[in-house]
Amino acid sequence: MADLTTIVSGGFFDYILDFIEFLTNPEKLPPVIYDVYETARVFFVFLSIILIVAFFFLTSKSKYFNYSFKEEQTERKKGVPFVDVKLKGNIEEIILQSQEEEETERKLAVIEADDLVSDVLFQMGHKGEDIIEQVKKLTEEIIPNIEQLKKAHLKRREVVESPEKKLSKEEALNTVLIYKETLKELRVIR
Repeated sequence: MADLTTIVSGGFFDYILDFIEFLTNPEKLPPVIYDVYETARVFFVFLSIILIVAFFFLTSKSKYFNYSFKEEQTERKKGVPFVDVKLKGNIEEIILQSQEEEETERKLAVIEADDLVSDVLFQMGHKGEDIIEQVKKLTEEIIPNIEQLKKAHLKRREVVESPEKKLSKEEALNTVLIYKETLKELRVIR
């Protein structure tokens, strides 16, 4: 094994010094090599500028960027949620269904309204098994009727888990109207 003095005094150390000299004073190179160095340097500066511009352009056009960054900024600045969702049902039809004479239709209306709001929350990026989990990170600034929404979801659970329990027209309508109000607060409907 070579000792440290031979490594420092010659060979490998000289190559390192030559490389450092090249990086700090490229003008000392032969003219042909210096011209290639200057051309490559200009090329890579322009390439860097093009890549930086492309990065910002593609980031601004990205759906992920629009969804995650703009959504967060909108919610933080305005106190209202960023909305870019599509309803997979009609809340007005569900309201009419909640006023039907048949109790099974009213129960189905409550379930459909819950599923509609749950789907909207999912599209907005709020994951969870049900509405209770989906709204855990939301505040009353985003959904002012959040507590009513939780109670409406509990009514939906009751309808599903206890089918023998009666559901009046008034209860069904009030529950579905809570879901409609939530959709209004989320700016999905007017």
